[in-house]
Amino acid sequence: FFVNSTIHLAFTAACMVAFSYILYGSEINYSMLISAFLITITVYCTDRLVSIKEDEKNNHAERTKFISKNKTIISCLVICAFLTIIILVFLKQPYGIIIILFPVLVGLVYSIKFKNFRLKDIKSKKNITIGLAWACVGSLLPLVTYNTDIPIVLYNFYFIFITYFTLSTIGDI
Repeated sequence: FFVNSTIHLAFTAACMVAFSYILYGSEINYSMLISAFLITITVYCTDRLVSIKEDEKNNHAERTKFISKNKTIISCLVICAFLTIIILVFLKQPYGIIIILFPVLVGLVYSIKFKNFRLKDIKSKKNITIGLAWACVGSLLPLVTYNTDIPIVLYNFYFIFITYFTLSTIGDI
């Protein structure tokens, strides 16, 4: 359950932000770890909510049944998580809202069809989008509370981007 759940992915995002704080030589800010966790919950639960019919076709019957049964609760969870992220980040640094909006907006464009267009349906663009969203959270979220040298941030961004681009590409093979 844990390995296949959104909780596992959210925990991974929080750990990635903690790693970035350590890499940047900064004290870990737990509000930003919680924010990374909640950003991931928001994006992945939104995707699961709007992909119920697709999941039925792809043999995710157990997940589909759970999400269908708990749709209202999951929707409330997504809204509460997003509002909590905004509050946590805004209290630390108002410009940090830009950093958290990117992965959330990308997640919406990834998941929801707009006039027969959805990033999730375009393999190479989908993988680039996934890599960018994870890199944004992992390398830029710590900048809400800590300033560091641009080269180390760029290196970290590149590392996270390549890692998640590769992982998502392998999943499509």
